[in-house]
Parts: sequence; C-alpha cells; structure tokens
Amino acid sequence: MYIRYMSLAVLWRMTIAISGTIALIAKLDLFGGSFSLTSFHYFDILITIVTVIYYFVLSFWQASHSDSEKTCLLPSFKGTLMLSMCLIGLVSYFIVNKGQLSDGLEFLWANVLHYTLPVIIVLDWILFDKKGSFKIWFPLIWCIPPFLYTMTVYLAVYAFNGRVGSYGRFPYDFMNMDLNGAATTIAIIITMLLAFIILGFAFFGLDQLPQKISSILPKKKSEEAGG
Repeated sequence: MYIRYMSLAVLWRMTIAISGTIALIAKLDLFGGSFSLTSFHYFDILITIVTVIYYFVLSFWQASHSDSEKTCLLPSFKGTLMLSMCLIGLVSYFIVNKGQLSDGLEFLWANVLHYTLPVIIVLDWILFDKKGSFKIWFPLIWCIPPFLYTMTVYLAVYAFNGRVGSYGRFPYDFMNMDLNGAATTIAIIITMLLAFIILGFAFFGLDQLPQKISSILPKKKSEEAGG
C-alpha cells in the first residue's frame, strides 16, 4: 500500500534533501561568520548531513530508474536514518526543550531540522515506499548510530579528557554525569534506548501490516464463497 506516482515521490524526496540542506546551512551559520567545527560534534547535525546526502542520491536514482519496481535504496539504512531523525525530534522536544517549541525567526531552521524533517521523512516512508521490506532484526541495527555516538562521546570525555560540546565537555546536558549524577544520566540514556527500540519495532509492525492484511483477506473471501 503506497502511492505509485514516481514524479510525486521524487518531488517529495527532493524537498526533504533541499530543505534539509538549507536548514543545515542556516543552523551551522556557514555564511554568517560564526561557523565552528564543533558543530559537527552534535548528533542532529551528523545525522542530518547523512540524511540529506541519502535523499539527494535516492531522488536522482529514482528519477533515472522510473521503470524500477524498487521504491527506495537500502531499506535498512533508510530505516536507520528515519528512526534517528525521529529520535532527534523526540529528544529535542521532550528533553532538551522540556516540552516546548522554540519560537522566533532565530529558531526557524532549528525547528525545521528537529521537527519538520522527521515528520516529512516518516510520511515519505508511509506514502511512497513499498511495505514489507523491513526485517525483524532491523530495529536493533537502527540503534547502532545513537549507541556509537554515545559511546564515542563518553570515551572522548573520560578516556581522553576531551571536550565534545560547544559550551562544555558534553554536547547535550542530559549526557553530563557531572551535572545530573551518574544514576540519573544512565537512567535517561537507558530510557531513551528502550523508547528507540520500541519505536523501531512499531515501524517494523506497520511495515508488515499491509502484507498481513492482504494474506487474511483472500482467506475470508474464500470462506465466504465456500459458505
């Protein structure tokens, strides 16, 4: 169950790539004079860069393979990006901004990156991807980027006495054990990981749902015909 209108899918995916690029340029302040390489220490920036590249590649590939039955490239990788973008939105809203949306023009592109992009990326999967391509182990694979990022941050800070954030040792306050205490910080990270896994399996279930429905309907029709 998906929209088989290739031109609309390409347009949607190019919109994701272009809007993501503009949001990155604005958030990094590439042309404003305050750009810093420390911006690349943040998970949202790194994932958005990879996501933008993926959607540019996907758009051009799909436009040049209009006769292909494939609706996306590397479903497991796309699922990783989709779930990571969802994680960015949820963490930004519930943990970083404590349930509030930042308003004002200075937060426009940050909101696009943290909230708008995750929504339209999930809609892209719902509307334009052929379902049934996710495997049962995919949600565990999707956890790899945030897990590696978290381990890298703690290794850099505690093993090498490094500085990962722009304004402190950590890129995000919820990761700061010195600020929150070890128990609280670990509890937050474990909760986030569990929520991430649950959301991943929810996406897997939705991906498998059309096939389940299509396999049940013929049985019901044959039973009704036989009765």
